[in-house]
Amino acid sequence: MLSKKTLRIELKDDATVTGGIDHIGETVQEFIESIGISPVSIEELNEALQECGICKVFE
Repeated sequence: MLSKKTLRIELKDDATVTGGIDHIGETVQEFIESIGISPVSIEELNEALQECGICKVFE
């Protein structure tokens, strides 16, 4: 389960030309809700972020 602190992290685009955050200030919680996933670990979250052109997060 992801911590409340992790869910509040603001996301950033990675260096790829495709994908990226939906809007400035988008949080992990908003990302999870927008793509409809239920990650149970930071590893699963980071895999989804990477697939969407977003930088990984760290707890």
